[in-house]
Amino acid sequence: MKQSKLLIICLTIFSMNLSAQIKKGTNLADLGIGLSSYGTPFHFAYEHLVTNEIGIGVALNYTSYKDTGYLNDYKWSFIYGGIKGNYHFNELLNLNSKFDVYGGLTLGYWKASLSNDNITSNTSYGNSAFITGQVGARYFFNDKFSALLEAGGGNISGLTAGVSLKF
Repeated sequence: MKQSKLLIICLTIFSMNLSAQIKKGTNLADLGIGLSSYGTPFHFAYEHLVTNEIGIGVALNYTSYKDTGYLNDYKWSFIYGGIKGNYHFNELLNLNSKFDVYGGLTLGYWKASLSNDNITSNTSYGNSAFITGQVGARYFFNDKFSALLEAGGGNISGLTAGVSLKF
């Protein structure tokens, strides 16, 4: 019983203000970091809304870390890049204007490289095209600035937290 009351209260709060925070023509730039055993992944994305619900853009992720081998220390570097498309659920779900909830697909390519004092090479560890899904949410503190949380999307860590700028 307590859980259903809490759910009703949350849904009421989320649907109080039905005006759209984002709309056709909006541009979003995301900067974030992830958690990973492969270093600290850095995330950048840009998205342009072509309708009130559909946005297209690009994403780029990078991380590197050092690994100690038997004879040498190695440095791994990973770069993920892709084209992404998102559906923004705000109007469909009548969400509060401070929230942006979205999901979509990313088509991209990721490259791994390995280096030490003696070599720099592309490895067979990765270097491949990918298609993957992502889900995310933004909470707008004001009309231009929001917190971001995104899972998937070819992100090296699988989960990215950061900020989004709307312009």
